[in-house]
Amino acid sequence: MDKRFFVDIGAYVLLITIACASYAHAQTRTDDISAGGFIFKPSITISEERSDNIYTSPNNEKADFITRIKPEVMIERSGLGKNKLEFKLDVEQALYRDSSDDNYLNAHAAIKTRYITGPASRIDFAADYARLHAERGDDEADPTAVADEPIGYDRYHAKASLTHDFGVWSIEPRVDYMRYDYDDGSRISGALLEQDTRDRTEFTPGARLSYAATKETSLFADGDMGSRQYDMNAPNDRDSVGGSYLLGIRHQPQDNLLIEAAGGYMNRDYSDLAFDTINTWGAQGRLEWIYAPESIIKLNIKRDIAEVTDANVGGAVRTNILASISKLLAPDWTGEFSLRYMNRDYRGGFGATSGAQDREDHYYKVGLTTEYMLTKYLALLGQISHANNSSNLDTAEYSENVVMIGARVGF
Repeated sequence: MDKRFFVDIGAYVLLITIACASYAHAQTRTDDISAGGFIFKPSITISEERSDNIYTSPNNEKADFITRIKPEVMIERSGLGKNKLEFKLDVEQALYRDSSDDNYLNAHAAIKTRYITGPASRIDFAADYARLHAERGDDEADPTAVADEPIGYDRYHAKASLTHDFGVWSIEPRVDYMRYDYDDGSRISGALLEQDTRDRTEFTPGARLSYAATKETSLFADGDMGSRQYDMNAPNDRDSVGGSYLLGIRHQPQDNLLIEAAGGYMNRDYSDLAFDTINTWGAQGRLEWIYAPESIIKLNIKRDIAEVTDANVGGAVRTNILASISKLLAPDWTGEFSLRYMNRDYRGGFGATSGAQDREDHYYKVGLTTEYMLTKYLALLGQISHANNSSNLDTAEYSENVVMIGARVGF
């Protein structure tokens, strides 16, 4: 019998054992798990997923079952009043039934804090480290050949901001740091798949100035200008500088409704003349409406310049729209419908001008997610989704259907 059968059975036996233990523990526990002034919220999620195109390939699609095991713990410091101190630790093991070469283990650690320095000011800081993997269908790893296994990389992220109110005016300077460090891989043929050209550091300072026109409405100017510096400048110097400069409005007529919209200009100038300078319009917006208890409508829109490490192009102007509707269907049962559309307009490459590297992708994804709280500590999960990428580059087109069932135990 397939050994993966025993892995799957073992995973769900583990989940059931933890669920039984948590239920028994819940009968004698009435408060949070705490020690030394910290509150601990551990959980474990185990799911079984089927994808009909795990490599997001335009042809010769390969289907597989994927078992995901994800333990995590949230840690909060209690007794801080309006101040906050939170930690999160999680790992995710992905196990492919038919292709063990695709297995990977991700890990993530994060800290988030807020310190109220006075009646009109606060400091926010967040940092995280993640060990992640680019799946073998990643077309930026190598546009001409598939890697023989997922490519691992380390991501370091930190951001900080200071907010201070001056009556009807407020200012929020901020800074964002991101570091990517990729492992080299191998092609299926055994040849080296060089990834050092993707290693980079992104540093982006910015600020927002707001004016409270009324109690419900504020006007703002938001801008940032940052650099993206690569460790290697061959075969192309991908270093660049650029920014985004927006004017917008924020309106919150009541506690359960928030609307924000902004528009303006953005640009990115690459060191290598082989890549076109990008100058275009930028935009962002969001809507959050809690229209019923535990039911919310969300809409997020953002137009930015994405970093593209495919050697053929400079950057991609990306328009990303994400909408979701979640609803309490019955006591202890919630459902969510989500829709995502993303346009990626690739610009310039190989010494071309005016975007002669003529690639444009239209990606959409629709999904249904449901969660049922069987007990206070045990949730049953389900998800179904369809994704499609349409492109004028034939090798970039694909579709993928995913079905997932799972369970989560959490204290």
